[in-house]
Amino acid sequence: MRPRLIFRDCVYSPTWIAAEAERIRAGRHALGCTQGDRIAVFLRNGPAYVVLVEACKHAGISLVSINWHYKVDETHHILADCDARALFIHEDFLAQVNAGIPPGVVVIDVPVGREWRNESQRIGPFWRASRRASGSTSNLALHDSL
Repeated sequence: MRPRLIFRDCVYSPTWIAAEAERIRAGRHALGCTQGDRIAVFLRNGPAYVVLVEACKHAGISLVSINWHYKVDETHHILADCDARALFIHEDFLAQVNAGIPPGVVVIDVPVGREWRNESQRIGPFWRASRRASGSTSNLALHDSL
């Protein structure tokens, strides 16, 4: 079997990618996402992005990529214009755009660096936290439902 994704020193098999994508697809209702909705992604290139693309494809959800160099105004415009239900964002980018996240958009912080491993190196859930753009905590139990 040929690997589907090689990123840095890790090999991600098609089976692993499909399983992770299914966890996200199965948990989409906790985010308020249904077929035809949109989620935004503010991530660097890597396994998290690939898994989200697969999950959205199988759930009938449109994925809207946001350039990680964007700041508050650009991010707000894209999120408002596409009417995103959720924003998956690397945790270290949140401070640069938090003020531009419209109310009601569920924010999913994605840890940087240590969260993605292949099957033999997996160390636990890769979605760390969820909260509403207003800043109030809203743990949607993504660790369990995804």
